[in-house]
Amino acid sequence: MLLRQPELNVLRIPEIELKENVEIRLDRLSKSEVSVDLLRGKVFARVPRAGDHLTVTASDTRTSNDGPTHFIVKADESGRVSVAATEGSVRFLSGGKERS
Repeated sequence: MLLRQPELNVLRIPEIELKENVEIRLDRLSKSEVSVDLLRGKVFARVPRAGDHLTVTASDTRTSNDGPTHFIVKADESGRVSVAATEGSVRFLSGGKERS
């Protein structure tokens, strides 16, 4: 359990669930932003609060939340990347094109 007082500055980190055979690297960790590089496997991400940001890069793609959301990013050995938002919305950038 985390107890905090309003005057304390607390690091809020979005939740990332990793399944077996996942290779991931932490790129950035700050008070409002987390960025990870998914090398292989599937990541289940949950960003519960507005103002928190999570970015998952995989191959030459970048997926990030747009407000509170749950999303999944899967990267296979051949470099293919699949993304699904199960709640909320995400931004997906690949080949210079962005999709929401």
